[in-house]
Amino acid sequence: MQDNIRSHAEQYVKTHKWRKVWHRIVSALACVVVFCTTYALILPVITAQQLSYCGIEEHQHGDSCYEIRPIDKYDKTNDSGYCSNSDLSYKKVLVCDKEEHCHSLSCYSDPNADLESASDWESAISGIALTGNRAYDLISIAESQLGYTESEKNYTVTEYSEMNGITRYGQWYGDPYGDWSAMFVSFCMHYADIPKEEFPYESDCRRWIETLKKEEYDLYQSAEGYTAAPGDLVFFSMDDESESDHMGIVAEIVPATGNISTQIIVIEGDSAGKVASVIYTIDDERIIGYARIPEKTAEEPVKEAVEREITLIATIFEDESYTRLSQDETMITVTGFLRMRKFVPILCRKTQDTHSCVPMIFLFSCRTAPYMSRQMNNRSPFQFKVPKLIT
Repeated sequence: MQDNIRSHAEQYVKTHKWRKVWHRIVSALACVVVFCTTYALILPVITAQQLSYCGIEEHQHGDSCYEIRPIDKYDKTNDSGYCSNSDLSYKKVLVCDKEEHCHSLSCYSDPNADLESASDWESAISGIALTGNRAYDLISIAESQLGYTESEKNYTVTEYSEMNGITRYGQWYGDPYGDWSAMFVSFCMHYADIPKEEFPYESDCRRWIETLKKEEYDLYQSAEGYTAAPGDLVFFSMDDESESDHMGIVAEIVPATGNISTQIIVIEGDSAGKVASVIYTIDDERIIGYARIPEKTAEEPVKEAVEREITLIATIFEDESYTRLSQDETMITVTGFLRMRKFVPILCRKTQDTHSCVPMIFLFSCRTAPYMSRQMNNRSPFQFKVPKLIT
């Protein structure tokens, strides 16, 4: 008797368990169906609210676009009509003069958005004073472009339904919607005053390598055995093929520490649609080669560096570990050869009787983290002055 009760109890528990599992599966599927149905219903409304630029009215032929007209039953054009017992038959005739058109993604591209001219390009690098050191100047121009994003309003649509936004660098080079990592580097070289007679410009990474390998230049080096330096061009193969499809400018070499191998900080265009600072290990398998910019010859004049002054707002910390923010703010005057065109936050530490400025740490926006700290080096001879202390 007890065995029967136990057997029924176990069967009940097992059945109840599977019912709970099945109930959860059905509930999950129901949620998916509700979501898909809701999205399908609101998508036409979302699309209708967008402004199209194709110049064609969205239209699909309906019953009102046709008329039923009588024709002679012996009329040879009566392909869509039908015969009757009378001398007449009928056919459906399109009388609408509108073109059938359904808006696609390309219809919402604004061809007049984010267009730039030479004055815009010069304005974008107007804060940079060239020194004549080509590697330094190239990095300075590249850093001034950090944060630039390709257009989301003016774009073309590829055969794979991908959007290629118009860019500053494509417009400058003459290929507005093309892949632009190489065109970004060419743009920076041009405004760093590196003549293309000595180092040719290109818009395609693969072709650029082929050109640099030519005997008249001989500027390309395979990654294996090469020691990278700031100012070098670095070529990548991002799709596991041997040919290069992406590139950037080496901005800094970070020495190995502990278990972390040597790293390179690369400023690159077309990095998820932006100009970004990206960190790679020196032995990253995607790096296939480098090219070093030739130095100026003795005959070429070296431009005198221009000392400039800007004013920045300092962030004040109350502890040596720079974790407790102070509520005070002071104006820091920065004098020197400025590498950054944009305003850069400066870390300072508050002492008991004054604010001591620590001109060693800067914050740079990068893709791999919201901010990264970076120390000054001998290429950035900054001097700091505090015109007025807040106590």
